[in-house]
Amino acid sequence: MRNNPHVFHIRFMFGRGVNHRQNPHHVDRPGGTDIWILEYTASGRGRIRTRGEDWHATPGDIIIFRPEVPQDYGMDPETGDWDHLWVCFAPRPAWLELLHWPERTPGILRLTLPRELQGRVQTRLEEGIDLMRGPLKRREDLAMNLLEGVLLWCDTANPANAQARLDPRIRQALAFICDNYDRRITLAELATCAGLSPSRFSHLFREQTGQTPWQCLEQQRLARAGELLLMSGKTIAEIARQTGFPNPFYFSRVFARRHQRSPRAFRRQQPGR
Repeated sequence: MRNNPHVFHIRFMFGRGVNHRQNPHHVDRPGGTDIWILEYTASGRGRIRTRGEDWHATPGDIIIFRPEVPQDYGMDPETGDWDHLWVCFAPRPAWLELLHWPERTPGILRLTLPRELQGRVQTRLEEGIDLMRGPLKRREDLAMNLLEGVLLWCDTANPANAQARLDPRIRQALAFICDNYDRRITLAELATCAGLSPSRFSHLFREQTGQTPWQCLEQQRLARAGELLLMSGKTIAEIARQTGFPNPFYFSRVFARRHQRSPRAFRRQQPGR
């Protein structure tokens, strides 16, 4: 029986784990998570277990778990310490092309950064932690830009970056979603846009992006709705209509499921409002 993924109620966050024998901390999520997880090893050694095999993350290694991929990892008990910086995130469509990294095992991506890049990447991840803990109103946008910088620098060290680009048909479908999220979109429309049959399109989209077309569409709608809640005085009904939701009640339910608070509470609880 397939395990359900762990649901993260926070959709974007930077963090750091400093593990040692007194604080070993072990992650065991048989169903994975519903979002992407990035782990960068700053020092020490992590242990990852996949299909009964143990392998290690050492300084300069950066690992990404795709959604719904089993996660079993923690400090390597033989070394007794692991300092790692992590990010949980839902990638922007433009980032997917940057995430075609070599797979260590299916669904687990891995790069080993050259020494000259390790400092750049670690600094940006540490800055992201500071930003997300700070008072700035647009801290999430600034931190997202830092993560994009991390992915761009990693792309320069990706041995597959010249061969394994996002399929242009899926890129076209993603652009269509970004341009038309404010209206009803059908699977047939997306498949036609990509020049594929609906079944082939659905399979290829998930293979390339790690999510279904509807998860991607909902992600775009909620991201835009969040911006409108913070940056405009529009009503909930207006925002629902402008972001493609059929009615404000359904929008509020989906928004609350993702953010663990209603759109009105989300708007009230933001700094500066």
